[in-house]
Amino acid sequence: MDSAMQLLLTQRPEELTIRQITASVGLHHRYIPDYFGGKAELLAAIYGQVAQEAADAVTFPFAAGGIHPNIIRMARLALWLSANHPDGVPPTERPLQEKITVILREQFGFNEEDAYFFFERLVASVLVLAAFPDVLGPNPVDMEKHIALELRILTMYATSQSARPLRDDKSKGSYA
Repeated sequence: MDSAMQLLLTQRPEELTIRQITASVGLHHRYIPDYFGGKAELLAAIYGQVAQEAADAVTFPFAAGGIHPNIIRMARLALWLSANHPDGVPPTERPLQEKITVILREQFGFNEEDAYFFFERLVASVLVLAAFPDVLGPNPVDMEKHIALELRILTMYATSQSARPLRDDKSKGSYA
């Protein structure tokens, strides 16, 4: 499990093989199917730890220079599990969600719903860039600028005199 977690820092789940995982720790590849049932089950088994390490990598103020590798690893693993594991992403706790929504509530004064909405917005960006780094264009994405923009948007919203809850209570489920 530790070997798979380490290898996922530099390889996408779809590229990683059972043989690579077992070779890195000197085991025979048959142990994975015998013990876990297969690659998808092994990767699902480590998701909780991967998610916790991603949450532990988040600091405020948000670090410049891009998305931490632990967060990219979690995003790629979640996408892969969603498409390749019979049960999708394991229904474990979501420590990254908790950490970021706490930061948004404490640092920007958001209520719970708005903090979650902004969390979803940030995660959607990370997922797209983790899964499809070339989707926006042929040039590398400057994550530092994207993070700076998101922080400016958050700050403007939080300090706006007209700031009101994003969710329009009259029309459950829609955002103003």
